[in-house]
Amino acid sequence: MEYFIHLKKNSLDLNLDEKEIGAEASFMDLHKDLVVLRGQTFITENNVECGYTYLLNFNGERAAADFIQDHPLVRSNHYRNTIFYRCQNAMKQNMWEFSCYSAEQQIYLIIGYANEGMSEKRNNLLSDHRRYFIENNYQNKFIVRGPLWSESKDKWMGSEFVIQLQDCDSVNEFLAKEPYTHSGLYKKIDVYLIKLIDVEQQLVNRLKKIS
Repeated sequence: MEYFIHLKKNSLDLNLDEKEIGAEASFMDLHKDLVVLRGQTFITENNVECGYTYLLNFNGERAAADFIQDHPLVRSNHYRNTIFYRCQNAMKQNMWEFSCYSAEQQIYLIIGYANEGMSEKRNNLLSDHRRYFIENNYQNKFIVRGPLWSESKDKWMGSEFVIQLQDCDSVNEFLAKEPYTHSGLYKKIDVYLIKLIDVEQQLVNRLKKIS
Protein backbone atom coordinates (compact mmCIF):
# COMPACT_ATOMS: atom_id res chain seq x y z
CA MET A 1 0.00 0.00 0.00
CA GLU A 2 1.30 3.44 -0.90
CA TYR A 3 1.13 6.26 1.64
CA PHE A 4 1.70 9.95 1.08
CA ILE A 5 3.29 11.68 4.07
CA HIS A 6 4.07 15.38 4.38
CA LEU A 7 6.02 16.64 7.39
CA LYS A 8 6.01 20.38 7.96
CA LYS A 9 8.59 22.37 9.91
CA ASN A 10 7.21 23.79 13.15
CA SER A 11 9.14 27.03 12.73
CA LEU A 12 10.54 28.46 9.51
CA ASP A 13 13.24 30.13 11.60
CA LEU A 14 14.61 26.72 12.51
CA ASN A 15 17.69 25.64 10.57
CA LEU A 16 18.62 21.98 10.69
CA ASP A 17 22.21 21.18 11.54
CA GLU A 18 24.28 18.45 9.91
CA LYS A 19 23.51 16.04 12.74
CA GLU A 20 19.75 16.35 12.20
CA ILE A 21 20.06 16.06 8.43
CA GLY A 22 22.22 12.99 8.97
CA ALA A 23 19.64 11.51 11.33
CA GLU A 24 16.95 11.79 8.63
CA ALA A 25 19.30 10.19 6.09
CA SER A 26 20.19 7.32 8.42
CA PHE A 27 16.54 6.75 9.27
CA MET A 28 15.63 6.64 5.59
CA ASP A 29 18.41 4.13 4.91
CA LEU A 30 16.38 1.75 7.06
CA HIS A 31 13.38 2.31 4.77
CA LYS A 32 15.14 2.66 1.41
CA ASP A 33 13.33 -0.32 -0.13
CA LEU A 34 9.97 1.38 0.54
CA VAL A 35 10.74 4.69 -1.18
CA VAL A 36 8.73 5.76 -4.23
CA LEU A 37 9.55 9.43 -3.71
CA ARG A 38 11.47 11.39 -1.08
CA GLY A 39 12.18 15.10 -1.00
CA GLN A 40 12.59 18.35 0.88
CA THR A 41 9.98 21.04 0.27
CA PHE A 42 10.62 24.77 -0.04
CA ILE A 43 8.40 27.87 -0.04
CA THR A 44 8.08 29.02 -3.64
CA GLU A 45 8.38 32.75 -2.89
CA ASN A 46 11.69 32.70 -1.00
CA ASN A 47 13.09 29.17 -1.33
CA VAL A 48 13.06 28.61 2.45
CA GLU A 49 13.07 24.93 3.40
CA CYS A 50 9.80 24.04 5.11
CA GLY A 51 9.27 20.28 5.14
CA TYR A 52 9.84 16.73 3.97
CA THR A 53 7.58 14.71 1.68
CA TYR A 54 7.51 10.95 1.21
CA LEU A 55 5.61 8.49 -0.94
CA LEU A 56 6.30 5.08 0.56
CA ASN A 57 5.10 1.50 0.22
CA PHE A 58 3.98 0.06 3.56
CA ASN A 59 2.14 -3.15 4.41
CA GLY A 60 -0.56 -1.23 6.27
CA GLU A 61 -1.58 1.84 8.21
CA ARG A 62 0.15 0.74 11.41
CA ALA A 63 3.54 0.54 9.69
CA ALA A 64 3.03 3.97 8.13
CA ALA A 65 2.02 5.46 11.48
CA ASP A 66 5.08 3.91 13.14
CA PHE A 67 7.29 5.50 10.47
CA ILE A 68 5.98 8.94 11.38
CA GLN A 69 6.21 8.33 15.12
CA ASP A 70 9.81 7.08 14.83
CA HIS A 71 10.98 9.76 12.38
CA PRO A 72 13.88 11.61 14.08
CA LEU A 73 12.69 15.08 13.02
CA VAL A 74 9.23 14.38 14.44
CA ARG A 75 10.70 12.96 17.65
CA SER A 76 12.81 16.11 18.05
CA ASN A 77 9.62 18.21 17.69
CA HIS A 78 11.18 20.12 14.79
CA TYR A 79 8.56 18.78 12.37
CA ARG A 80 4.95 17.72 12.64
CA ASN A 81 2.83 15.45 10.50
CA THR A 82 0.37 17.43 8.38
CA ILE A 83 -0.70 14.82 5.81
CA PHE A 84 -0.89 11.06 6.16
CA TYR A 85 -3.12 9.37 3.57
CA ARG A 86 -3.26 6.29 1.48
CA CYS A 87 -2.26 7.19 -2.03
CA GLN A 88 -2.56 5.60 -5.44
CA ASN A 89 0.41 6.47 -7.66
CA ALA A 90 -1.19 6.78 -11.08
CA MET A 91 2.20 7.09 -12.80
CA LYS A 92 3.29 3.63 -11.60
CA GLN A 93 6.92 4.74 -11.40
CA ASN A 94 9.31 5.88 -8.71
CA MET A 95 11.38 9.05 -8.82
CA TRP A 96 14.39 7.25 -10.32
CA GLU A 97 12.34 5.90 -13.22
CA PHE A 98 11.21 9.34 -14.42
CA SER A 99 13.06 9.83 -17.71
CA CYS A 100 12.63 13.55 -18.45
CA TYR A 101 14.59 15.40 -15.77
CA SER A 102 15.81 18.81 -16.95
CA ALA A 103 18.18 21.21 -15.19
CA GLU A 104 16.24 24.07 -16.77
CA GLN A 105 12.96 23.11 -15.10
CA GLN A 106 11.72 23.25 -11.51
CA ILE A 107 10.01 20.41 -9.65
CA TYR A 108 6.83 21.30 -7.77
CA LEU A 109 4.74 19.50 -5.19
CA ILE A 110 1.05 20.40 -5.48
CA ILE A 111 -1.38 19.20 -2.81
CA GLY A 112 -5.12 19.66 -3.30
CA TYR A 113 -7.27 19.24 -0.17
CA ALA A 114 -10.76 18.01 -1.04
CA ASN A 115 -13.92 19.78 0.01
CA GLU A 116 -16.23 17.57 2.07
CA GLY A 117 -18.45 15.19 0.12
CA MET A 118 -16.68 15.42 -3.24
CA SER A 119 -16.01 11.72 -3.86
CA GLU A 120 -18.89 11.21 -6.31
CA LYS A 121 -18.22 14.45 -8.17
CA ARG A 122 -14.55 13.50 -8.41
CA ASN A 123 -15.46 10.11 -9.89
CA ASN A 124 -17.66 11.81 -12.49
CA LEU A 125 -14.77 14.07 -13.52
CA LEU A 126 -12.08 11.39 -13.52
CA SER A 127 -12.07 10.86 -17.30
CA ASP A 128 -11.88 14.62 -17.93
CA HIS A 129 -9.08 14.88 -15.36
CA ARG A 130 -6.99 12.24 -17.16
CA ARG A 131 -7.79 13.60 -20.61
CA TYR A 132 -6.66 17.08 -19.58
CA PHE A 133 -3.17 15.79 -18.76
CA ILE A 134 -2.83 13.95 -22.06
CA GLU A 135 -4.27 16.61 -24.35
CA ASN A 136 -2.22 19.39 -22.75
CA ASN A 137 1.07 17.46 -22.72
CA TYR A 138 1.37 17.22 -18.95
CA GLN A 139 1.49 13.44 -18.69
CA ASN A 140 5.24 13.19 -19.34
CA LYS A 141 5.93 15.98 -16.81
CA PHE A 142 4.60 14.04 -13.80
CA ILE A 143 7.10 12.24 -11.59
CA VAL A 144 4.28 10.93 -9.41
CA ARG A 145 0.64 11.90 -9.07
CA GLY A 146 -2.53 10.42 -7.71
CA PRO A 147 -5.55 10.55 -5.43
CA LEU A 148 -5.36 10.66 -1.65
CA TRP A 149 -7.76 8.31 0.16
CA SER A 150 -9.12 7.63 3.60
CA GLU A 151 -7.74 4.41 5.07
CA SER A 152 -10.87 2.48 4.04
CA LYS A 153 -10.46 3.97 0.53
CA ASP A 154 -14.14 4.92 0.40
CA LYS A 155 -13.57 8.66 0.72
CA TRP A 156 -11.53 10.86 -1.60
CA MET A 157 -9.38 13.24 0.46
CA GLY A 158 -7.60 15.14 -2.31
CA SER A 159 -4.75 14.86 -4.80
CA GLU A 160 -0.99 15.09 -4.93
CA PHE A 161 1.11 15.98 -7.95
CA VAL A 162 4.89 16.08 -8.24
CA ILE A 163 5.46 17.72 -11.59
CA GLN A 164 8.32 19.29 -13.52
CA LEU A 165 7.43 22.74 -14.86
CA GLN A 166 9.18 25.95 -15.86
CA ASP A 167 8.06 28.27 -13.05
CA CYS A 168 5.17 29.34 -10.81
CA ASP A 169 3.31 30.86 -13.76
CA SER A 170 3.39 27.42 -15.39
CA VAL A 171 1.94 25.92 -12.20
CA ASN A 172 -0.89 28.45 -12.21
CA GLU A 173 -1.56 27.71 -15.87
CA PHE A 174 -1.63 23.98 -15.14
CA LEU A 175 -4.13 24.43 -12.31
CA ALA A 176 -6.38 27.02 -13.97
CA LYS A 177 -8.21 24.60 -16.26
CA GLU A 178 -7.51 21.31 -14.52
CA PRO A 179 -11.01 19.81 -14.12
CA TYR A 180 -10.92 19.14 -10.35
CA THR A 181 -9.62 22.63 -9.63
CA HIS A 182 -11.86 24.34 -12.16
CA SER A 183 -14.93 22.57 -10.73
CA GLY A 184 -14.25 23.56 -7.12
CA LEU A 185 -13.38 20.15 -5.71
CA TYR A 186 -10.56 21.55 -3.57
CA LYS A 187 -10.97 23.74 -0.49
CA LYS A 188 -7.26 24.57 -0.53
CA ILE A 189 -4.24 24.01 -2.74
CA ASP A 190 -0.65 24.14 -1.47
CA VAL A 191 2.28 24.52 -3.86
CA TYR A 192 5.91 23.92 -2.91
CA LEU A 193 9.21 23.59 -4.66
CA ILE A 194 10.60 20.14 -3.97
CA LYS A 195 14.18 18.88 -4.08
CA LEU A 196 14.21 15.14 -4.60
CA ILE A 197 16.78 13.42 -2.40
CA ASP A 198 19.33 10.95 -3.84
CA VAL A 199 17.95 11.14 -7.38
CA GLU A 200 21.07 12.58 -9.02
CA GLN A 201 23.51 10.11 -7.45
CA GLN A 202 21.23 7.14 -8.10
CA LEU A 203 20.91 8.12 -11.77
CA VAL A 204 24.69 8.50 -12.08
CA ASN A 205 25.18 5.05 -10.55
CA ARG A 206 22.65 3.52 -12.95
CA LEU A 207 24.34 5.12 -15.97
CA LYS A 208 27.69 3.74 -14.81
CA LYS A 209 26.21 0.24 -14.62
CA ILE A 210 24.77 0.58 -18.14
CA SER A 211 28.08 1.79 -19.59
